[in-house]
Amino acid sequence: MRSKLFEQNNIENFGDSSDESTLFKINNSDRKKEKAYQEVKNRLGFVFDQFNSGQERIDNVKSKISVISRYFLTAEQQKNVELELEKCFEIQNKQKFIDNVFKIIKPIISLKFEKPEEFDEIRRDDFKKRTGFAEVNKLLSYEINNEILHIHIPPNESTSLQEKYSLFIKGMKELAKIVDNNKSITKIVGISWIIAKHPKIIQRCGFTVDGPIDAKIKRRDFGYDEVDVWKAHMNREEFLKKYL
Repeated sequence: MRSKLFEQNNIENFGDSSDESTLFKINNSDRKKEKAYQEVKNRLGFVFDQFNSGQERIDNVKSKISVISRYFLTAEQQKNVELELEKCFEIQNKQKFIDNVFKIIKPIISLKFEKPEEFDEIRRDDFKKRTGFAEVNKLLSYEINNEILHIHIPPNESTSLQEKYSLFIKGMKELAKIVDNNKSITKIVGISWIIAKHPKIIQRCGFTVDGPIDAKIKRRDFGYDEVDVWKAHMNREEFLKKYL
């Protein structure tokens, strides 16, 4: 059947702003998807380099996708994915490893775009269970260690920038109340890839950007992820003055 896109009226109206807007959204979505796929391939390459044995590589990949797989796939589908991945543990060529593993896990990664809200919710729930951090809202969580309040950002990609900004401001105001009531807190610290990617925005939020964290700490807390992770801080007085 011929697509309605090619009917005469649609061809004549293709230059309308509404069509251009729709086309831009489609293209932008495709670009985001391709970028995400490339990031996954980059991480698979990183996994290949970090582990000497094929079994370690495959075990690492399985651990990365396990939470999403358990939620979205049936037991039989999960088993099939694991069996297909096990076939890759003998691959010694890096590019072949990346291509073969990516082909197997691509349907799971695609859920990030097909069901973004659910995808984020599952990852946030797993983040909360693994870390035990107290939740402020779906954008911010925290823990208090001695005299330091550590701010953490759970997985959250589907929320719009406007809503993220609103959640951030509301969350920081809530944290300011916690700091105000806890006189022992002297410093507020954030450690995240977001700081590395957007240092100027973090500075505008009142934080002093300290730069990359120690390599040993990064490996301990973030595993073998190659993404840059930076640290930022603000003292108690500055934090309360800005957000209370």
